[in-house]
Amino acid sequence: MIFFFDYIVYAAGFLWIKSVAEFPLKTCNINIFGTKKILDFATKQKHLKRFILFSTSEIYSPDSIDMKEYDPAVIPNVGMH
Repeated sequence: MIFFFDYIVYAAGFLWIKSVAEFPLKTCNINIFGTKKILDFATKQKHLKRFILFSTSEIYSPDSIDMKEYDPAVIPNVGMH
């Protein structure tokens, strides 16, 4: 049986900055390769209207360790002058 979807919401992710640093292969398998698999699946959906991806707080770097939910998300421009 083949299923087709109109909407895909992808919210999987390995998180917590210390775990990400301690388990880099697990992080890649879940966050990178898992995302690639779901994107490959999404490309096969003939009537897909929307793909929504939730990210983790780890994109904000180690500076996010003590951040609160209501703190502004300011990401520095690394290498920019």
